[in-house]
Amino acid sequence: MSQRNSRAAKAARRAAPKLKARYPLMPPGTCYGSSTILAHCYPGLRYAEGIRVMTAWLPGGRKHVIRLEHAWNVDTGTGEIWDSTMAPEAHVLAMMSQVRLRYDEGASTQTPDSYRGWCEVAAEATQGMTWDAKRRYIEAVGLALKAVPAEDCEKAS
Repeated sequence: MSQRNSRAAKAARRAAPKLKARYPLMPPGTCYGSSTILAHCYPGLRYAEGIRVMTAWLPGGRKHVIRLEHAWNVDTGTGEIWDSTMAPEAHVLAMMSQVRLRYDEGASTQTPDSYRGWCEVAAEATQGMTWDAKRRYIEAVGLALKAVPAEDCEKAS
């Protein structure tokens, strides 16, 4: 079992840089801002927040569960969850059924004006861009968002 998990982890590390995401991959630690920006820039996504439960099976068959207050997006057409700030390796492990994810949506803690400035700039700048160019631009916005302390994001809006 542990050898299988080790092989899966190695495969995930190799596959992660090649992960072709439909929507932007954003930096970890920016879930509220990133999910808000994505919902604003992609009409097919809606903002959601609550608790993400990630269950991983460790060597020896032990289970490790992580519960995290979190924000993500939901594709309104398919109902598919897009977790833009989850590490690419975790996305791959989830696709390989090595990690199980559960999203329990709850009430929003963000105000309608949260990250408004970021959203307006990103939406205006990406108008008319191709899908790939838009994705790359918004990923760059995510890096800028990561550089701003969370308490300053409201001021920057």
